[in-house]
Amino acid sequence: MTNTWEEDKGRFWAEHADHFSRQLAGFLPAVLDGARLQPGDRVIDIGSGGGDLSIAAGRAVGPEGSVVGVDLSADEVAVAVQRVADAGLDHVTFEVGDAGAVQLSPPFDVLVSRFGVMFFTDPVATFTHLHSLLVDTGRLSFVAWTRYEDNPWLTIPMDAIASVAELAPLPVSGTPGPYGLAEETDVRQVLGDAGFSDIALDRVTADVDYGDDIDRAAAFIRQMDLARATLDHQPEEIQAAAVDAVRATFDAHRGSDGLRFPGNVWRVTAHA
Repeated sequence: MTNTWEEDKGRFWAEHADHFSRQLAGFLPAVLDGARLQPGDRVIDIGSGGGDLSIAAGRAVGPEGSVVGVDLSADEVAVAVQRVADAGLDHVTFEVGDAGAVQLSPPFDVLVSRFGVMFFTDPVATFTHLHSLLVDTGRLSFVAWTRYEDNPWLTIPMDAIASVAELAPLPVSGTPGPYGLAEETDVRQVLGDAGFSDIALDRVTADVDYGDDIDRAAAFIRQMDLARATLDHQPEEIQAAAVDAVRATFDAHRGSDGLRFPGNVWRVTAHA
């Protein structure tokens, strides 16, 4: 994973933790259904962020089980720790560290992740390390974005920006980043080489929820990586025009339930 998660990106996600919790809530059920958590299970949550999945897993396994969330960002871990304290889940804990090197106390029964496993610079090595932490009957369940062009939650606002300024190079599937596991063949190759078996991929669609405040949603889009790469070097009037274009697009798409756009992911399951 890139070190920006330890700094700027992690800080941004921590500062907008409530937004991300709402935005990505629709993808939690896919991970949990794939994990088939049972009371007493010992769980690792990779890229645990603000702790949404860790908390949900903690409730599923109960106090006789345990959950350890791992994230590079100390800022995000701080958010997660506070949320877990508020929820009274003493059996859910967090570690700041890299998934490929973190030292935990195995064995674990289940490895889960919601959008936390696409950023590995050496995915085979990292998944091999994580595989070593699981029992022989261990289970894996995670979600990862499919291709950029398959995700209207991002293409729609970015197309609005593109009407004002030429977009920076688009994210590349198969390289560390949001679309690092966008290709089914890559997922199967990586997990197979890391020792996993019974690998299954199911395409899942859920809403990405930007809320109902158009100004806040447009400002949020402006801070996303692709928007920053496109606009940060542009004159102020171009930057303002791009945000106005996003605002107008959101206004045209807003429904009775706010700003919701489809997101497409792979729900990946496997056995150790």
